[in-house]
Amino acid sequence: MSNSKSINKVILVGRLGGDPKLHHMRQKRPLCTFDIATQGLKVTDTAWHSVVVYGKLAEQCHTELRKGSLVYLEGTLQGRVWQDRARVKHKTYSVYPKLVQALESKRGYERVEDSAAAAPTEDANGLDDPGAGYFDDLDESEMSTDG
Repeated sequence: MSNSKSINKVILVGRLGGDPKLHHMRQKRPLCTFDIATQGLKVTDTAWHSVVVYGKLAEQCHTELRKGSLVYLEGTLQGRVWQDRARVKHKTYSVYPKLVQALESKRGYERVEDSAAAAPTEDANGLDDPGAGYFDDLDESEMSTDG
């Protein structure tokens, strides 16, 4: 079906497995990373999801969320290929949310939304991937980490 359309939309509700980590890339663009756990029908069916957030939304997530926070996310699932030090290629999938909503907070319900979503970049396969190459900019000698 060459004319078929596809949808890439992820909706997750889960708890953060650790405090969000805020990084600043070379262009001083904020990047926040964290993992969330979701449960299936059984408590033993826990799945972990890597989350990557950019811009103002990244700063808000770093400020508002903590380990154990219950969050609602809406975004897309994107893959990227990377090589380890032994030059073995790996493919990793991450969720890139455009909406993050804290479901529990000391101050009540809070809504954190990316109003100025970054323009996606095109990956090597010609596919739009807003996070393509984000680790390329995260050189340990140039990266600052708050968190």
